[in-house]
Amino acid sequence: MIRVLHIVSVLRRGGVETMLMNFYRNINRDEVQFDFIAHGSEIGDYEPEIKSMGGFVFHVRTKSESFFGNLKDIRTIVSENKYRIVEVHQDAMSVFALKAAKQGGAPIRIAHAHSTSMPPSKFGKLIYPYAIKRTTKYANVKFSCSKKSAEYLYNGDVADTEYIYNGIDIEKFAFSKFEREKQRAMYSLNSFILAQVGNFMYPKNQHFTLLVFRELLKLRPDARLFFCGSGVDLEIIREEAVEMGVDKAIIFAGSIGNMHQMLSAFDAVIMPSFYEGFPVSLIEAQCAGLPCVVSDTITRETEITDLICYKSLNEAPALWAKEICDKTVKNRESYAQKVRDAGFDVMEIAKKLQNRYCDLSRMINDKGL
Repeated sequence: MIRVLHIVSVLRRGGVETMLMNFYRNINRDEVQFDFIAHGSEIGDYEPEIKSMGGFVFHVRTKSESFFGNLKDIRTIVSENKYRIVEVHQDAMSVFALKAAKQGGAPIRIAHAHSTSMPPSKFGKLIYPYAIKRTTKYANVKFSCSKKSAEYLYNGDVADTEYIYNGIDIEKFAFSKFEREKQRAMYSLNSFILAQVGNFMYPKNQHFTLLVFRELLKLRPDARLFFCGSGVDLEIIREEAVEMGVDKAIIFAGSIGNMHQMLSAFDAVIMPSFYEGFPVSLIEAQCAGLPCVVSDTITRETEITDLICYKSLNEAPALWAKEICDKTVKNRESYAQKVRDAGFDVMEIAKKLQNRYCDLSRMINDKGL
């Protein structure tokens, strides 16, 4: 059996972690097993499921706790467990874990690009360019979810990059009239529901969503906003909603585990992100037949149906609100086949990924590494 060690920040229900779990559930675990390194002591949403499927979860010190301690922890785990394939999912900060994995003896070190930027900070202005330039010094295999993400993490050098689509369980996310009625009854939803799916952090730009929603209420007084996610900026957004006078029309649902059912209950999705790599939630929303109004910073590779509209964050929130109303679908249908035809069936992608890990393992054996 091949054990692949994935290094992530935390194991919450975020985009990267959800993508990895989609692959993990669909690979042949008799041939390939996933183990994880998570930063910090927090027990993530996915940890019980990982352990139930035979995976190990290691917790290491964060870089803020101890930069060199973090690298030592990773190096020790790789060395003591003799991991031969290590895959890092930390974008611009991946170089440090990749270096530790190399020092720990891992012959295959995969950098996996998921984003097109990092949160602004004084520290970041100094460290991110330095780190990105050195990513391929320690990574000898390059994965990416999109071309834009590859260009960002690999400093424009996308040669030899392998593109791994963020696949989904298509049948699971197909529109269901039964689930729509069930979930709307459960949450007492009897009006137009606009949803944003994503944790409360800088890139997701929930502040702009509030501005758009305030304008949407002028066009559709019955509208409700459904926020799905948790995160560091949650309380800030709650306070802003109160200040804007729209809090009574908002549902803060937190991190929910039945997104495939909830998407059928919504009427539209908004994603005004400052940046994204390739948001799997947009593929899920399209599969469920949901109109999606999103920022034009998001790669056009997500446009796999006619349900998406890209808009500039420089446009007035009122124009975003009008677009949401204009794209409302009266006769909802499933887009499952269109998503499958576009190549986003997680079962097929997981099979491709599994075969790639097997190829890498054979290469290690052939070279005696």
